[in-house]
Amino acid sequence: MSSSDTIDVSTASAATHSRYDEYADSGVEWLGEVPAHWDVLSLKYAAQIIQDKLDEKPENLPYLGLEHIESETGRLVKEEPAEGVSSTVRHFKEGDVLFSKLRPYLAKVYLAETEGVGTTELIALRSKVEICEKYLAYQLLSKGFIDRVDSMTYGAKMPRVSPEQVGARLIALPSFDEQRAIAAFLDRETERIDALIEKKERLIDLLEEMRATEVLAVATGRNNESEFKWSGYPRYGDIPEEWRVSSLKWIADIDYGHTVQLDRTATEGVPIISLPNVSKSGQLDLEDVPFADLSSDELEGTLLRPGDLLFNWRSGSADHVGKTAYFDEDGVYTHVSFLLRIRFDREDYNPRYFQMLFNGLRGAGYFSAAKNKVNRTFNQTELGNLKIVVPSKDEQDRIASYLHKRTARIDTLVRKVKEGIVRLKEYRAALISAAVTGQIDVREKVQL
Repeated sequence: MSSSDTIDVSTASAATHSRYDEYADSGVEWLGEVPAHWDVLSLKYAAQIIQDKLDEKPENLPYLGLEHIESETGRLVKEEPAEGVSSTVRHFKEGDVLFSKLRPYLAKVYLAETEGVGTTELIALRSKVEICEKYLAYQLLSKGFIDRVDSMTYGAKMPRVSPEQVGARLIALPSFDEQRAIAAFLDRETERIDALIEKKERLIDLLEEMRATEVLAVATGRNNESEFKWSGYPRYGDIPEEWRVSSLKWIADIDYGHTVQLDRTATEGVPIISLPNVSKSGQLDLEDVPFADLSSDELEGTLLRPGDLLFNWRSGSADHVGKTAYFDEDGVYTHVSFLLRIRFDREDYNPRYFQMLFNGLRGAGYFSAAKNKVNRTFNQTELGNLKIVVPSKDEQDRIASYLHKRTARIDTLVRKVKEGIVRLKEYRAALISAAVTGQIDVREKVQL
């Protein structure tokens, strides 16, 4: 990254921008002093809280779940399909600002660009006269507002706030023209920051491609010193003489998970692992697992065991098809139907080796190339018929151990790049908070 592409995220926002000439005590602890000519008022006086619901999702309107809104940025995440559409949905219009009342600390805010429906965990706020929608969205994204709302949540496992609690929160409000100026400034600066974040994310993709290439090379025996033979498949080429090729269905049991409406508002039930819990690199993240209301009969034969693999066979993004996680957790867990469970019951097989092989194939583009852009799936039958290379158990163990060590360096680089992304996101959040609370004066930095 060149020097022109860098941002000094260590410098406080207020120290690098002009301040207003005169400030006054807002009377609100978290706001502190605000520009003397600004107003401080409850959110409900700036925006109407819309409670419109529909008993079922209309076919002609897009659906928005919490999983589709990126935390802290106000952007959509379009790579994952909706996993469970509630029978009752929130109706919103273009220009409404949507705020998640569930786990508000995640800062899920979105300015609707079209009419649509969404989970009832979204609060729809419709700006009143002389309120700029983009400014309102930035206000709701500001750290002070999020922290204040989060301090009022109820419920231990699924903390949430009521629409009335959100509407009662105080915000700082300048004139309409100044709101537009602040929104325009933040649009420009956050776009610049987001561009740097995207560059770092592309670097992570490149590093993970390198990781996948090495994993696939080792997992298919290309660095083996034994005699080789033709595997019969171009994706593997020559393989060690003593290795064999088998359809996955002959060595593992493969099964879908549950087709069930995910209730991300539930506070009890059976933890059910879904697509967002499996990262692109194949890591399992169980920090935010939804619950499902499933009977003991329904759970029969579907509970996960340590050593199971979870294979993402369906995704809105082609390069996510094939990402495979290793399950190694205590306790009761099951999984959604968009994830295939792969189980090796015999001691002849090391699941870690096969997890690396599948992620190597995904990184090399095998699964995405196997299907067209419309049908981005690799279902149970296709996975069962997938020809895979099978070395001896000792060789599987050796490869899994070797690759763990070899990929550690790349994983360290990825971790450092991710730390840089975190710093950029922290700077982004600080800049938004400083602008919407009047700690910096940006009026001369934009032209409307």
